Amino acid sequence: MVVLFEQGMFGLLIFVVSGDSRDGSPQAQLIAADPEVANALDSLSRLAEIERAKLPTGEISQSSDASEALTAAAARAWSVLPSEVRASVLRASTVFYMPTPVDP
Repeated sequence: MVVLFEQGMFGLLIFVVSGDSRDGSPQAQLIAADPEVANALDSLSRLAEIERAKLPTGEISQSSDASEALTAAAARAWSVLPSEVRASVLRASTVFYMPTPVDP
């Protein structure tokens, strides 16, 4: 499964490619997301980048749990994703999430 987030002329677009069809062939969906989704994903990316930056310095242990703020941001981002995207992610056996780095 591949999920791409792309800023379009009129807001965030979500492009999902998965093997959800009955015969296993790739299925593609292009979904327009409302601004709340973009804001939630941006917040999640910023908090994740801040925490990642603390790993090499030892401020955060590699074996520690995510902070409450990061966990809350992830829960919010998940809850505002369009239902089609959440359903595709839940059906997938493997999901890669590789956000574009942002300036903290």
